[in-house]
Amino acid sequence: MHPERELALIAQRKSVLQLRIALRRTECAHAATTVLRPLTWLDRAIALGRQISPYVDLAAGPLASIFTRTESNAGRKFGWLFRFARLLVHAFRRSPTRPTSP
Repeated sequence: MHPERELALIAQRKSVLQLRIALRRTECAHAATTVLRPLTWLDRAIALGRQISPYVDLAAGPLASIFTRTESNAGRKFGWLFRFARLLVHAFRRSPTRPTSP
């Protein structure tokens, strides 16, 4: 058996080690939330894009024809954007049932 003094010292070191582990866990969790915050924003944006995708498909054609008929350069640029909006939406939309490749 160990003497009482050694056991007390081991117990003290154990409690200090447990406190350091708890502090590191808290720091790691805080760092992870800080690093992952932009990814959560991106995930929300993708989810929102999936929700409005059918409406963009419906509106892209008429809006493209309206904006390309305007005389201003800004209108033509928006017309070009709406003309290719359907292509862009389909390029960024992914089906959740389809397996993703690495």
